[in-house]
Amino acid sequence: GLKDAEYIEWWAHCRPHESGHQLHFDSADEGKNKVLNPISSAVLYIQGEVGGPTLVTDQRISDRKLASKGWLCFPAVNRICMFDGTLLHMVVPGRQDTQFIETLKQEGIDRNERRVTVMISFWKELHIQDGPMQGAARRFPTGRDTHSWAEKLNSEPTSEA
Repeated sequence: GLKDAEYIEWWAHCRPHESGHQLHFDSADEGKNKVLNPISSAVLYIQGEVGGPTLVTDQRISDRKLASKGWLCFPAVNRICMFDGTLLHMVVPGRQDTQFIETLKQEGIDRNERRVTVMISFWKELHIQDGPMQGAARRFPTGRDTHSWAEKLNSEPTSEA
């Protein structure tokens, strides 16, 4: 379970309503050399009640059969979707039909709003990538090489916040 997690990895997406994300398994280093899945994965919906739901299936990479079940988690601010990190999942693109777009308008939802999510994976083991390249499993930037976005996360809140 999560009590065995020794590492967390996080990243963010900012997607328009009509954008999805392909079916995939979360895997260390994109599955190069060997497949290593996290213990658990989570999607935290930060902004935007637009876009399609997250679909989590019951299929694992070692399964010989295709998924037989699936669960949908629709975007809502501050909702969190947690699931077994070995499961196949995706983001379904948002509906584009005129009737649905009209429904969004009636509910006061701007379809141009973006779906902002933070994904978090919990790992028992994870090879941390070193060096200046961008990519997965990197250390949080600190010191003189800190990026402006990292400085903002490390700073004290201002009265503007």
